[in-house]
Amino acid sequence: MNTQKMRTRLFVTVSVMLLLLAALIVGCTKVDVVSPGDEAFVSPPETLPVPPAPIVESGTNVSAAASDANDSSVSNGSSVNGAIDSVADSAPASSAPEVTFSLTGENFKFVMDGHDAPELRVTLGEKVRIEFANAQGFHDWVLDELNARTAQIRAGESSSVEFVADKKGTFEYYCSVGSHRQMGMKGRFVVE
Repeated sequence: MNTQKMRTRLFVTVSVMLLLLAALIVGCTKVDVVSPGDEAFVSPPETLPVPPAPIVESGTNVSAAASDANDSSVSNGSSVNGAIDSVADSAPASSAPEVTFSLTGENFKFVMDGHDAPELRVTLGEKVRIEFANAQGFHDWVLDELNARTAQIRAGESSSVEFVADKKGTFEYYCSVGSHRQMGMKGRFVVE
């Protein structure tokens, strides 16, 4: 076997091993590796259809709204491991109104009050707190336009971020791990 074929075979073997390791880390349920020369594809877990995501207005007490609807999935600010880590404090302390959203990360979606990819709405100038608990895989929560980001965390961990909504517009929040964003782990963040 010539040197070029050996290098190609080694490269393919290492690439497949890295793909399998990445799939294991993010909790994929199925990995299809096709013949050399084709691309490998990691399939997301099968999911059931869900109702449309709610629009949550700023100033809404998410916990009270959920209890009114007999929805026990709200975390009321509690985290999976009992502590919320303050990862990024991009906003100085202010007397602006504060709104808190409690999101859960799953493969490959954000969930709030039982709804996937909820649209989050706030008013310009509001202080925002994102409480992010990870239920499956390895994820984070990122909003580039407002320089907000939680830590990348494993299943069973929690992280939070606080920031001021200082730009009007409609932005996309997402998970920055691997290709999770492209696989649908994203949602809309609206500042009015």
